[in-house]
Amino acid sequence: MDNQFEQSNISFKKHTGKETTAEVLAEIPIAKGNFGEIYYARLKNKGHARNFIIKKYTGGGDTSKGERSPNEIEADARKHAKKALENYALAKEAGLKIFPTFRIGDDEKSILMTAGSSENEACVSANGPLAITDFAGQSLIEDIEDADKFLENFFAEGLKAAKAGLILNGDVFFFILSKNKKPTQMDFVVGDLEGIKKSQPSERTAKKNLEEIRMALFAFCNSNINLHFSRNFLDKVKNHYRKSLEGINKGELK
Repeated sequence: MDNQFEQSNISFKKHTGKETTAEVLAEIPIAKGNFGEIYYARLKNKGHARNFIIKKYTGGGDTSKGERSPNEIEADARKHAKKALENYALAKEAGLKIFPTFRIGDDEKSILMTAGSSENEACVSANGPLAITDFAGQSLIEDIEDADKFLENFFAEGLKAAKAGLILNGDVFFFILSKNKKPTQMDFVVGDLEGIKKSQPSERTAKKNLEEIRMALFAFCNSNINLHFSRNFLDKVKNHYRKSLEGINKGELK
């Protein structure tokens, strides 16, 4: 893995302002999106080396301005990184399931976050570049352990966000999947934080979040679940979506 940073040492700052400097030992690109590029990175701090994800914002994603100067692109990259950190603080305050590490680099256009994937777990997004089959030795999911409990908790996350006045785009979610256990153990995290918008607590916000979760699960199913199990899984998704909507209509959001 090559080090793509201009310097081997880089400082990352938490949303609270606390700063930590680490040595970037190595990194490898894994994905590219509208707003930036994603890297696996190996960082060393206080004598300990650990794996993280670094997202480097490139200033893309906004074509409404037409052709932009290098300074404008640079400013947009910093704006996106700053917004992601601000959204992390909002999500943390709301009690949402987020990565424990989420910091902005001293270049002001990169974000350091927890690596969701490990030796025993794979981290995939609903419709992102990585699916479970992109991990060595993994096949499409045949069954999910406690699927109903997982779905209950997932839809409840959308309601929790709505109570805090947060709208969650379906792209914000990552799914954590066990590699070596059958049935597959599945969890989620709110991780791609550009997709959070501040709104008002309302039934409309809640229903928007539930719809985004429903669509994220459908997209996840298409890429990660085999045909034999997919119908059963999607029936469960529809059932939990319906129950959550019924709860909103009964005033459970208040």
